[in-house]
Amino acid sequence: MLNPSGLICPLDQTPLQLKERRLQCLQGHDFDLAKQGYCHLLPVQNKRSKDPGDSKAMVAARSKFLDSGIYQPIADFMLQQVLPLLLEQSGENRIADAGCGEGYYLDLLEQSCTEQGREIRCIGYDISKWAVLRATRRSNRISWLVASNRQPPIEPDYLDLILCMFGYVQFEAFACCLKTGGYLVLVDAGPEHLIELRERIYDQVKPARPYDQAEAKAAGYELISEQALKLDSVMMDAAQLEQLMLMTPHFFRATAEAKNKLQQLKQLELTLDVVCRIYQLK
Repeated sequence: MLNPSGLICPLDQTPLQLKERRLQCLQGHDFDLAKQGYCHLLPVQNKRSKDPGDSKAMVAARSKFLDSGIYQPIADFMLQQVLPLLLEQSGENRIADAGCGEGYYLDLLEQSCTEQGREIRCIGYDISKWAVLRATRRSNRISWLVASNRQPPIEPDYLDLILCMFGYVQFEAFACCLKTGGYLVLVDAGPEHLIELRERIYDQVKPARPYDQAEAKAAGYELISEQALKLDSVMMDAAQLEQLMLMTPHFFRATAEAKNKLQQLKQLELTLDVVCRIYQLK
């Protein structure tokens, strides 16, 4: 069941309360809860398209791919970075997954915290209604929302930690939701991530740009940790390759010839390369 604690109206930023099957703010704005338990808090005027975010097909492919366990090392790597930050705190841990997708990573984090005996409040939100709909299948202990990183519908100074896995970072907007001393954990693709796939799609693979901390520093963050995980020769079968292509932008950028060649492959060894950067809000 969706917990309204810490949630604010995207129209006037006043607190939301649960009334029957609706979230309602002090000004009387109503937001219906879907039968699956999530709430749509992305105003029409904030949408850039009629159906923003990942499509239903992309979400289904990502869900199958992640459930296969092929990215479990990345999930474990994330947990190794995040859990110590939460265990050092007393009281309830308040966490948001910004751009949660279909909920794979936040669900694992919530389970791990619960197993450690931590009292935890989790909010997962994504701009794609299809992703959030799929996320509701993973857990009913997490508050799932359709919302945007540009304007998270979360109270100021409410969160202890924001997780953003391969997402679009909005440093200033995230800073509004974080407590002073709170953490922003970013997990992004490293320079060699899926390099073998990219070499089969593009005529020339562009080198990775140097990482720039300027925007984070300007928003009041300090980088306190940067760790990398690189796994070579991770074997993926034909089904996993198809799902991987569908869940990434590479599918839409690939030529028909490149797609055809990839579809002929029975398996392919790929490199997993990710970087976890932990910022603290000062």
